Amino acid sequence: MKRHLDFFNTHPYMAPLVLGIASKIELDRRGAGESDVVEAKKALYGPLAALGDTFFWSTLKPLCSVVAVIAAAMGSILAPVLFLVFYNVFHIWFRVRGFYEGIHRGMRAIDFIERIRLSAISERLKGVIPVLLGLFLSGILLFRPSEVSWEKHEIPGALVIVPVLLLTYLSKKHVPIILQVYGFAFLVLIGCIVLG
Repeated sequence: MKRHLDFFNTHPYMAPLVLGIASKIELDRRGAGESDVVEAKKALYGPLAALGDTFFWSTLKPLCSVVAVIAAAMGSILAPVLFLVFYNVFHIWFRVRGFYEGIHRGMRAIDFIERIRLSAISERLKGVIPVLLGLFLSGILLFRPSEVSWEKHEIPGALVIVPVLLLTYLSKKHVPIILQVYGFAFLVLIGCIVLG
């Protein structure tokens, strides 16, 4: 117990995987050197924290949020439930499966992370977020201009398409999401000035 009270800091959804691996080492080497368990935990918690932050906090949560906002804008009262279902189903599955893999396979459980390709999925989904956001905002400008406090004008098609194209281009160039949103907002501001 004292050995496992040492400093340990990783992403909370990655912790069950490390806990499973540490438990497997403890079970396989009863009474063996404590350095094996400590070293395994030290080797894993940093990289897994970075991977968990990138996928769960920076990709999955914003993506589920955008989907829920779009559902809410379309009038769905179940938008918060949609967010909770999409987000929680995957992360709870990942936590349970991570612990299972760790307790049964030990250090070979890292193959589980490689098999589901979290980093590759994260890169692909990061490009989807600004495109969805751009389509959503452009759709509001095109189909519901009164909701953004404008008089009903006929909005030129280019004014709607240009921000979406910009977001698509910037996402492929791996520009940070915040800069993509600022770029989109800038084009919307220009559109407001043009429309008077």
